[in-house]
Amino acid sequence: MGWTRGKGRNEEENKAILYLSKKSDFIFEVMNVGSPIGLLRGKASQDDIKLAVSITARYSDAKTQKSVIVNIKKGAQSKDIPICPIDNEILNRYRI
Repeated sequence: MGWTRGKGRNEEENKAILYLSKKSDFIFEVMNVGSPIGLLRGKASQDDIKLAVSITARYSDAKTQKSVIVNIKKGAQSKDIPICPIDNEILNRYRI
């Protein structure tokens, strides 16, 4: 994979991620609830984006909902997509 991702655990880290973000980065945030800011940098496939969005949903305060609206921003573009938060069993495969 040619991408990196980050996730803020609190407001201070979210601000740092936004400060360090570039116009070419994907920024993810669950709307209307407490949410980490997710960042995806580099060449990313649609599957990479979907994974990053579902991880962001999983770490939000809406993690127990079946479907969550996540805002995706890249440069001046922005869109909301519904997604299911990633299952812990699947998430564990990506943990280091």
